Amino acid sequence: MTRTFYLPSLEPALIDFSRSALASFQVPEIIKHLIDASAKAIKFSRIPGDKGVYLSGLDGFVNIEGSLSRYLPEGNSKWEIKTSKDFSEVKNDYKKRTYGANQIPSVYRKQSTYVAIYFRYDTYDTKWVEKACASHEWLDFRIFTISEITTWILNTPTVLLDIVCPMLGLELPDIYCASQVARRFWFSLNIEDQHQLAKRFNESVFSGIYHWLSGVRRNPLCIISNSTDESVYFLHKALESYESEQLAGWVVESSTSWNKLADNIGVRTTILIPNFKSFNYSRVAHENGFSLIMPAEFSMLGDIEAEVVIVS
Repeated sequence: MTRTFYLPSLEPALIDFSRSALASFQVPEIIKHLIDASAKAIKFSRIPGDKGVYLSGLDGFVNIEGSLSRYLPEGNSKWEIKTSKDFSEVKNDYKKRTYGANQIPSVYRKQSTYVAIYFRYDTYDTKWVEKACASHEWLDFRIFTISEITTWILNTPTVLLDIVCPMLGLELPDIYCASQVARRFWFSLNIEDQHQLAKRFNESVFSGIYHWLSGVRRNPLCIISNSTDESVYFLHKALESYESEQLAGWVVESSTSWNKLADNIGVRTTILIPNFKSFNYSRVAHENGFSLIMPAEFSMLGDIEAEVVIVS
């Protein structure tokens, strides 16, 4: 049975999930897919899930070239993933890998980032974390809780839709990943129309969208084209080339879902794209931290200041 939820309520759903018996088996699977989706190139990655969590040793070995997320370290990283409420387990793992009889040799630690996943919402020992960071026993030390993992998931729509939602028994009402909408639109066209659409995504269109993505995104961006699907496609193509940070585009197709999102604090890297007839622009969503794209007639914005890209 699935439960209807909205993007801002993902964190509470993950908190509930963290208390379940399945979390210890399935959280590594979520982390593995987040890493796969956030690396430009993976040289090596091993994060056992399911019964593999019973294996001794580190929970993850990762080596990538280029990261699209601030949560995924460049180069080599070693991972420990804990779903238990007991924070002492995080400390013990770190001590074992750094100082114990089975420690990772110093020469390898100095070339690797130690990543501790504390998949809980509970408070942790900040003084111990500060000490671990300052010890320089590793190239770098990072710790992420459910709060950071939630943001990472929201910035990775394919993982949310294909992995997390089915795993947690959730569904998103009237909200779709921009990349999925773009691909669906592309494959609905015949070969000639695909060719013409690709030609229209010229340097002027690309640079206009890319300029907005690279800025502070203080004002909405209005992409004026023949249809909403076209505008979403052009956004998707620009996002494919944007590597400064991981951005997620969501197409919202009902006022109910839009209002649920707009009234909640958003993630700056979440781009909302309204696609329903009754839409009226409100600064609420933008002031709450979302970036907005208006793939519709510019008149919808009235006298609202916005950046504009016209696709001829």
